[in-house]
Amino acid sequence: VDVDYAEEEKIEINDSMLVSAVRTMEDNAKFYLGRVFGFGSDDDDDDDFEDSSETSEDVKLTEEQLDLIAKKISERLETDVRKEFRAKADAITEEKVEEIEQVVEEDRDAEMDAHEIVEDVAEAEHMAVEDL
Repeated sequence: VDVDYAEEEKIEINDSMLVSAVRTMEDNAKFYLGRVFGFGSDDDDDDDFEDSSETSEDVKLTEEQLDLIAKKISERLETDVRKEFRAKADAITEEKVEEIEQVVEEDRDAEMDAHEIVEDVAEAEHMAVEDL
């Protein structure tokens, strides 16, 4: 229960970092696509694309098209990363819950009284939350 709450809290914290990273990636994708597909001035100080083989002379995109492409890329990336992150977070949480259940089983096998088991479970939960 505390472990599930801690998992959600960590996901929310990491979500803000994800949003920031995706925005940066979206800007970079738009810039790169603009350079490859000929949007923008050739007088830029940036000489990353001096080799004409890296640009396309026969395809030109508008800024709106570049925005749309970059947005689609970032949406897909964000969706994929969130799914993967959620799956990893769920797996870690499940592992921690299993560790807590193992503590309960070991305490019962040792014929500990209920009060001692509660203390052990509280300690195991605290350690699991700290590990997340």
